[in-house]
Amino acid sequence: MPETNHPPEFHGGSFPLMIDLAGKTVLVVGGGAVAARKIRTLVSFGARVRVVSPALSPDVPREQVEHTAREWREEDLGGALLAVAATDRREVNAAVARACRERKILCNVADRPAECGFFSRPSPRRGPSQSESQAAVKAPPWSEGSGAHSN
Repeated sequence: MPETNHPPEFHGGSFPLMIDLAGKTVLVVGGGAVAARKIRTLVSFGARVRVVSPALSPDVPREQVEHTAREWREEDLGGALLAVAATDRREVNAAVARACRERKILCNVADRPAECGFFSRPSPRRGPSQSESQAAVKAPPWSEGSGAHSN
């Protein structure tokens, strides 16, 4: 069996991927503490975050999101590149994940890693400055004239 460097929570077929979220729509279903952490990270990467939740935690940066104060509906996925299911209700998170699979939208499910279409790591912005982190995201090491990577 080939050795991998995948973290244990990754599925065997997971492919590490960086994605430019600047200006892209991400739907977050849920408004509690877990959703707030994910929202802050998404906003820090320039995503246009739509939140659907009857209520919002005080930790949600309200001025940086589009909030719809109601229960989630499948049509909320319209136009979303990614989705995050982060409610405290298993049946809602499962429904969001199922709808995303049907629409081929990648979804992160906060309470069930096995249902995730993507995983994210904690933001690297805790150590280096934001501009250094953005440079790291925008210019991966293999793109700096090594000739080892081609499109």
